[in-house]
Amino acid sequence: MRKPSTIPAVRTAGANTRRRKFQEWGAWTSSAEAARERQRRHRLLTRTKPAERAHRDSDPLELADSALEHLVYVRSAVKANIPARERLEQAEELVRQLGWGPSEDSRPALL
Repeated sequence: MRKPSTIPAVRTAGANTRRRKFQEWGAWTSSAEAARERQRRHRLLTRTKPAERAHRDSDPLELADSALEHLVYVRSAVKANIPARERLEQAEELVRQLGWGPSEDSRPALL
């Protein structure tokens, strides 16, 4: 006669845990908060999608440098327009931040 196995009990407990987590996830994903987050993410992706993607081996610092060079021409075009120059300086700083990365620990890749 075979001994009763504990494996079905373990499988049932694991299945119950997975089912509960799935139900909790389902409740969150149908919430208004999740819908707002999906919409926010979609708007960011749509707004920041480039017309042409950078090459896979592109250096973020080189891309940032190129963007800053283009902004030099914009700076000369806005000359005495103080609000526009302030916005331009903010854009330049954001480009620098993109080139360096999101945290203080991140540094440009060493070649």
